[in-house]
Amino acid sequence: MKHAYVVASISLPGETFQAQSHTSVHTGVLVLRKMTEAELQEEEKAPHNHSIYMAEVDAVGDDNRGRTVYARTPDGKRQKFAGKPQVDNELPSVLADFWRFQTSGRVDPPPPALEAPIEPAENDSNASFLQEEGSLVERNF
Repeated sequence: MKHAYVVASISLPGETFQAQSHTSVHTGVLVLRKMTEAELQEEEKAPHNHSIYMAEVDAVGDDNRGRTVYARTPDGKRQKFAGKPQVDNELPSVLADFWRFQTSGRVDPPPPALEAPIEPAENDSNASFLQEEGSLVERNF
């Protein structure tokens, strides 16, 4: 790729879209950022390595039939948050981890000015992050 940086590569499990498509296909999400003219010129002169966020998601909250899968404790009981069963979905924590990666100050090349991630819905009992005073805060369930 000559005109964009690979920012992230996120691997999703085969059942991610299986209930809708009726086929088990491995899905990957590739996040790209278009290079500025100055970055293009610099890359042409001397290509260099840059930071890429990579994650592998094992649980997306549904099984291969589209039924909700709940997180379980080591003894097999459903995990609960605020009295509600917690869905076994790693996507919110991957999003929070990607946000920390992007805002860490150690990413090369530095990302453009970032805005806060979208707030989870009020009824999202599985969200593992929230925005407080401009910084990301983890919630422990």
